[in-house]
Amino acid sequence: MNLDLAACLLTETAAPFFAKLGFYPIAHDEAPVAILATRQAASLCPASAILMARRLPE
Repeated sequence: MNLDLAACLLTETAAPFFAKLGFYPIAHDEAPVAILATRQAASLCPASAILMARRLPE
């Protein structure tokens, strides 16, 4: 799935909450490069954090 028009987030504890809002978990290697380059994804969030995405309206 193309995630260019998606909102992405990292969470350790709130995945069920965000799933109710339409977010779904994705593998880290599926994330856009711009997301992986953020400080949060690169170093601040632990590797165990769940990466989630939600398509945005076009």
